[in-house]
Amino acid sequence: MMNLSSRLKELRDLKNRIVLITGASSGIGQATAFEVARRGAIVVLVARNELKLNQVAQQCMLYSGRPAFAFALDVADADAIDKTLTKIRHEVGAVDVVINAAGFGDMEPAVDTDPEVTERMFSVNVLGLIYITRQLAGEMIDKHYGAIINIASVAAKIPTPKAAVYTATKTAVLGYSDVLRQELRPFGIQVTTVNPGPVATNFFNVADQDGDYLARVANFTVTPQLVAERLVDTIGYHVREITVPRYFAAAAVAYHLFPTMGDFVIDQLFKSRTPKHVELSNGDQSDDENGAEDNSAADTDDPTEAPE
Repeated sequence: MMNLSSRLKELRDLKNRIVLITGASSGIGQATAFEVARRGAIVVLVARNELKLNQVAQQCMLYSGRPAFAFALDVADADAIDKTLTKIRHEVGAVDVVINAAGFGDMEPAVDTDPEVTERMFSVNVLGLIYITRQLAGEMIDKHYGAIINIASVAAKIPTPKAAVYTATKTAVLGYSDVLRQELRPFGIQVTTVNPGPVATNFFNVADQDGDYLARVANFTVTPQLVAERLVDTIGYHVREITVPRYFAAAAVAYHLFPTMGDFVIDQLFKSRTPKHVELSNGDQSDDENGAEDNSAADTDDPTEAPE
């Protein structure tokens, strides 16, 4: 075990290490790409927006003085994941660190959330992460070292209205990562979850188009750069999880110790509104899009990859 721990410590120096980042075209994913590039990593960028990816890759090369690679990929497509990871192995090499930052949200009441949006959100936020992690973790076991960083969310610790499905996906990420950590630590592999509070990214432009949710959490937002710095500082250490900003970690403990009081505080903050479907049933027959997913959303980091 001592030798395996020593190998993991080598990742504290990211120079020439291969770091794969999903959701790298914007938000936390992009900020993390820039941060690891500044520390000398060879960055492998994955997202759906190829134009943005290439722009990020160019900037990473300026920061690192090393190659950077961009691969267009929809993480909800398992076949595409297989093909992309095969290309990365052949064209770049074995991945040392994977940072799963792809995700999106839809800030709607639970009863208003379109089932197709729910399915898509689980495919992107959970199943894609699991599929990518499973493949890369197998390779890391063979090497006896590696790091897996999964972006969960404060939403998985402190649930709030208008985020039921998003919260469910991030709770799944948290639970999966907790078990994965137990299974992979004996092989010298780090598994860390990152729980951001609301992050000032494009996430809310898509997930919260009326601005109501963001307005209620505006005082708690953090920058993607702060999340990226905290995240990258953990690489090479057996850190269980980090929460950004730190005071949300204490708030999460308080919420689970005193859930009734926690629910009261959250209710006062959000002042729950009547679901849209109830309004429509009372005579308003106008069409309603119910916050259908914007196709750019899966390329954003999750602020949680918000509330994060």
